[in-house]
Amino acid sequence: MRAILLSILLAIAVALCAPVLSAYGQEPVPPPADFFSGTVVSATPTEVKVNRKSLTRDSVTKTFVIDEDTKVEGKLKPKVHVTVRFVTEDSVSRAIHIIVHPQ
Repeated sequence: MRAILLSILLAIAVALCAPVLSAYGQEPVPPPADFFSGTVVSATPTEVKVNRKSLTRDSVTKTFVIDEDTKVEGKLKPKVHVTVRFVTEDSVSRAIHIIVHPQ
């Protein structure tokens, strides 16, 4: 009887520790990407400022950092409509993918 009880307790302990042990040594999960659409206010080789206007909310302008890993589809220039896929790390929004929409 005692051996059965110890076996059950051991099985429960292993079941509770398994998720922790399986996560050990894995790569950290990157932060999820967000999307922002609007009109380009200004664009340089290192950053782009995008303004989003809404009828029911205040206008919002966000600045995105562009690096060598950023994929840009189209030509960035003021007054074009874009959709930016980005991640925010340490309060800096880094553009991952920018799509310029035809006008």
